[in-house]
Amino acid sequence: MAYKLEKRKGFDRYQQLVEQSPVAICIQHGDKIVFINAAGLKFFGAKNQEQIIGRSITEFVGLNYRQFLDRQFQEVIEEGKASAPFEEKLIQMDGNELYVEMEATPFHYNGKSAVQIVFRDLTIRNEIRELLFQSKHDWADTFNNITDMITVHDKDFNIIHANKAAKKILNLPLLEESIKKVKCFKYYHGTGGPPEGCPSCDCLKTGIPANFEIYEPHLNMFIEIRAMPRFD
Repeated sequence: MAYKLEKRKGFDRYQQLVEQSPVAICIQHGDKIVFINAAGLKFFGAKNQEQIIGRSITEFVGLNYRQFLDRQFQEVIEEGKASAPFEEKLIQMDGNELYVEMEATPFHYNGKSAVQIVFRDLTIRNEIRELLFQSKHDWADTFNNITDMITVHDKDFNIIHANKAAKKILNLPLLEESIKKVKCFKYYHGTGGPPEGCPSCDCLKTGIPANFEIYEPHLNMFIEIRAMPRFD
């Protein structure tokens, strides 16, 4: 859907609505920005419209992204429909970088084709993503540095995760690359099926953790097993 930004009845109300919107909005006609609201100025780190009006959005992105941005805007005009949201790194007036999501829609400015661009700040989302990545990384470090064997099994007795100690003692294949299912009973007990009365197998049914000691001839060692059901 295309909109018109022209002097007509109700335009002042429309302009006031856009100006006061917390969403960053600007309009580019040709290769020049012809309108930007107050929220948009904050995205660019500008103090007033004079710093932005008449310039191109491509001036505020890295050299490697300018052709992509021009192509996106051209497709919006030619096809007459909104672009899918895409991410860009916006270079602000002071040189700082801001990760944003842009969405371009066709627009009419004084009877000519233009593009309306809406910006969304991705900084918080990216910070959360980074925290999640770091948490996962920290968890993996802790998981692998524990000297006791730790394995995670699914309900079909497949080992789906194992720490370094377990991989070494059980002589496990690379779980990520293994084509065949890595059955826990094969590597823990050297059997072709789950041992009868295995407490760790039963805990999946009962939902109650199991703690027991056995001598395992296959591993030639006494082991204490703590099995804790996890429900995903």
